[in-house]
Amino acid sequence: MTDLPPISMPPVSFRLLSKLTRNIPPIPHASGLSNRIVKPLFCSLHHNERYRVEVWDGIEMIVDPADCVGGNLAFIPQLYDVWERAAINKFLPHGGIFIDIGANIGAYSLWAAKRVGPNGRVLAYEAEPKNFSVLMENIVINGFERIIQAQRIGVSDTNESLTLQLNDASNSGGHSFIPEVYGGLGMSIAVACEPLAKL
Repeated sequence: MTDLPPISMPPVSFRLLSKLTRNIPPIPHASGLSNRIVKPLFCSLHHNERYRVEVWDGIEMIVDPADCVGGNLAFIPQLYDVWERAAINKFLPHGGIFIDIGANIGAYSLWAAKRVGPNGRVLAYEAEPKNFSVLMENIVINGFERIIQAQRIGVSDTNESLTLQLNDASNSGGHSFIPEVYGGLGMSIAVACEPLAKL
């Protein structure tokens, strides 16, 4: 249904390169070393592969290194939205509730599930089928089925069907309900949407 490649063991080249990139410090534009040099070099040799890797302490994810989101989580998880996560961390308590609209493959949902713990709850909404499939895989491999409630649906201010423009340039986080984002290029799918309060 979703046409996802199988999960492979990360090759030695990935393990060596990611060991290097995971030591890049959290300073502005530091991710460029990974995104402009390491990731393109690795992906020129490895195509259409997904790996199960540890991203943060105790959180594993299935990622595609060639994807924008997956590549960042594979090679530089310590830099992935580091300032945003630090800000959220100040306000998200153990036992709290976290809502992730446009959950993608689950980075924020998984991170928040670890933070809120077994007495908390994460509500994850992802409309794009492939992303949702990977999100569900990532929930299961981390054992967060009781914490994360995921739904394949869009969020809007009313019950409606919207057209989701799909980014076909290896950026699973680049899909948009705004047609101008890609000027009508690429594929699109119809997505059922509901108001957050109803969900």
